[in-house]
Amino acid sequence: MRVLLCTCTPVSPRLGASKVFLEVAQGYQKLGWECTVVGPEEIAAPGRPGNLQAQPLLLRDYLVKRAADFDVIEYEHHQLPFPRASFAPRPLFVARSVILAHCQLQAGYLPLPGLRGQLGRLIRQGAWRSSAQALVDQADRTLRSADVISICNTHERDALVAAGHAPEKILLQPFGLFPERLAALAPRSSARLDPVVIFLGTFDPRKGMTEFPRIVATILEAHPNARFRLLGTAGLIPDARGVLRTFPSALRHHLEVIARFEPAELPQLLDGAALGLFPSHCEGFPFGVLEQLAAGIPVVAYDAPGPPMMLPNEYLVRRGDAVGLGRVASALLGAPEKLAAAQTWARRRATEFTWESAIVATAEAYEARLAAR
Repeated sequence: MRVLLCTCTPVSPRLGASKVFLEVAQGYQKLGWECTVVGPEEIAAPGRPGNLQAQPLLLRDYLVKRAADFDVIEYEHHQLPFPRASFAPRPLFVARSVILAHCQLQAGYLPLPGLRGQLGRLIRQGAWRSSAQALVDQADRTLRSADVISICNTHERDALVAAGHAPEKILLQPFGLFPERLAALAPRSSARLDPVVIFLGTFDPRKGMTEFPRIVATILEAHPNARFRLLGTAGLIPDARGVLRTFPSALRHHLEVIARFEPAELPQLLDGAALGLFPSHCEGFPFGVLEQLAAGIPVVAYDAPGPPMMLPNEYLVRRGDAVGLGRVASALLGAPEKLAAAQTWARRRATEFTWESAIVATAEAYEARLAAR
C-alpha cells in the first residue's frame, strides 16, 4: 500500500499536526506500507514558500499531478475544498482532523488575560468569528468531497453529524503511543504524594492561560506548599519570564516554567509529579494528557473536546470553571489513598491507547473501503 500524507504545517515532530501525520506514517510503515509525508514547502510551487492561506490551491495542483501514484491520500480536514472528480479516481481520499474547525468555532473567541484581553475581545471577536466560520465552511466542502473522514474524539463526531456529514463516512479512531514511548514514560516510583502539579502544553488562551492563575490560587488555598511545573509553554509567549509575568507576583515563587524541552527529557521532567492540570477549551486528541497518564499522573481537565476520550467524569469540570478545576485537583491532592489509586489507574489507562491498535484498525477500514470500490 502506498500512502501520501499531506500536513499543512512544516514537517516536524515539534508541531502538533505534523507530529500526528509523522506518527501515523511510522505506524503504516510498521505494517509494511510505503509512506511519503509532505508539508507546505514540498507542496508549494518551485520558488514559492509554503503558505497556509494559499495551500488549498497548491495542494489541489500537487494532487492533480501525483494522486494516481498512491493508494491512500491523507490531508488536513480543511485543506482540499474541491470536487472529488478533480482528482484520480483510484486512491482513497481521507480528510484527517487533528483539531476540528467546528469544535474551535464552538469554543468561541478566547481572550488574553486582563484589560488587554477584554479590549481585544471587543475589537477582534467579530473578525475572529467570521474567520473561524470561513474555515468551517472550507472544512465542510473538504469533508463532503472526501471518501473517508478520520477523527479522534466523540465531540468531533457529534459536531460533524450535526453539520450534516454522513456517519458512514466517519472513522473515529483515537491516537496513541508507541511501545518505546510508553516504556520511557513509565513512573520511576509508586505513589507520589508531594503536591507537585504539572501543566504540559503551550501557554495560550485556548490552553487555559487566562484562567490558570485562578486555578493555581485555588489549589494554594488548600495546599500552600504546592508547586507547579509548567512544561513546553513556548508559543504565544516564547520564554519562561513572559509566562511568569501573567501570574500575580505572590504566586510566582510556586511556579517553575520550562518553555522548551526535548521529547527524550519529558520522563525526567514529569518524575515525582502527583497530578496534572489540562484546562484546554478545545483539542483533538491531546498527547499532553496521554503522556502524563503514561507517567502515572492523573489529570484534571475541562469537559471539552479531547480529554473526555481518556478521563472519567470525576476528573472533568465545566469548560472555563477555573475554581471548579482547582477544587477537584485540591480534593485529590488532599486524599493520599485516593491519589495513589488514581496514579495506578492513570498508567493502566494509558496502555489502552496504542498506535499499533489505532493503525491496524485504520488500515483495516481503508482496505475494506478500497476493496468495496
